[in-house]
Amino acid sequence: MYIDSHCHLDFDVFTPSRKALIQTALAANITHFINPAVSFANWHKVIELSQAFPFIIPALGLHPVFCSEHTLDHLPELSKWVTANNIKFVGEIGLDKRYKDNYESQLLFFEAQIKIANKLKKPVIIHAVKSHHDIIGIIKKENFKHGGIIHAFNANETIANTYTDLGFKLGIGSILYHPSSTLRKIIHTLDLDSLVLETDSPDMAPPNWDTKLNTPLSIIPTCQLLADILKKPANEIQSIFYRNTLKLCEL
Repeated sequence: MYIDSHCHLDFDVFTPSRKALIQTALAANITHFINPAVSFANWHKVIELSQAFPFIIPALGLHPVFCSEHTLDHLPELSKWVTANNIKFVGEIGLDKRYKDNYESQLLFFEAQIKIANKLKKPVIIHAVKSHHDIIGIIKKENFKHGGIIHAFNANETIANTYTDLGFKLGIGSILYHPSSTLRKIIHTLDLDSLVLETDSPDMAPPNWDTKLNTPLSIIPTCQLLADILKKPANEIQSIFYRNTLKLCEL
């Protein structure tokens, strides 16, 4: 069995095929899906989707790439919505240095959301692009102890160990397909108990995926690829990652 620890099934691109896709995924033994929000505007959709499909686990947060859509008023609303709807995760939050023009705003929203998650004792789902040192610095500064997932992890072994020492799981997805990725180079050194599988659907489709639209179904070949790289049976990898994610979600 599988759990997709990061997908965006609420996105409009899935509207024509959403129900059929979910049924196909369930039939393929993908039992749960963690669905992080990206902005205040889609929090209600994420919650409504989880109400329609209870095996979809919602997360609420303010994504750094959508920083222009966020206002300071959304921060107290985040705390209210997470509490009122018994949300398990704060996310997707984080920092992305590809967007340098608004990086100071990203820092403000990320630190504020870490404080909210800390107060509510919620794990977080973190988007980290070229910003690991800043993210680790804020986590340590705020003495954040509730862990979560570092989405689409792709950094060196030292950074990986720092995150896992801080209580985080590392999200493994289609970056693994790229032979030049840092992840591919260090995957042998990582503790399998610190890893979870993800797709980032509808984005980050694996190479040679049959459509440009990524779906949770790509978690299956990704698991097989990881097994091939590690030279371990796929069912062993599948079982470990499933257990890791179940524990993280408290299921």
